[in-house]
Amino acid sequence: MAEIQKNKQFLRASVSILGFLVLVLIAYLLLLPLYPALKYEFFKQASRGEDLKNLAVIREKTEAAVQKETSGNRLIISKIGIDAPIIESVNETYGLNHGVWHLPESSTPDIGGNTVLTGHRFKYLALKPDFLSA
Repeated sequence: MAEIQKNKQFLRASVSILGFLVLVLIAYLLLLPLYPALKYEFFKQASRGEDLKNLAVIREKTEAAVQKETSGNRLIISKIGIDAPIIESVNETYGLNHGVWHLPESSTPDIGGNTVLTGHRFKYLALKPDFLSA
């Protein structure tokens, strides 16, 4: 009889833990599409006052470092708030971590053919994207 009680307690605990994990997963999946907007709002609030000076210094240093490795071109899509440098690199990890990576085997717009650019939208939001200003 004691073993049946233990099994019931274990089953209840397992169901409670699984239920909690399912709720966390659902919350994560619902909030994931909002991440870029929340990140933008957080940094907009953090950049006021003293943080604005620090942010400007960090941005200048970062842009100076990235410009050494960029092609001099930028991908700007104001409708969704993207303003990122185009990185010409054979290392995809480096390219994706520093801007929009141009796949080396693909063509360029001036030559013709298929140009392949890839990147992460949430990493390179412009300071004031149009879709958040309304």
